[in-house]
Amino acid sequence: MDQISWHTDRSSLPSLALTCHAFEGPALDALWRDLPSIEPLVNCIPTHSWGFSTSVPKENW
Repeated sequence: MDQISWHTDRSSLPSLALTCHAFEGPALDALWRDLPSIEPLVNCIPTHSWGFSTSVPKENW
């Protein structure tokens, strides 16, 4: 399984992970192994944990 996920195009890894349970772990490992940036990690953190809100109050519209 690891060999398959290593030689698969990065954009195909999420689909491979959803194909069956046997592919899920290796595909997700390969997907998270080499991140292009830290943005995917930051997106996993809930916005309320940052201490500020990204919503704009209605009176500021």
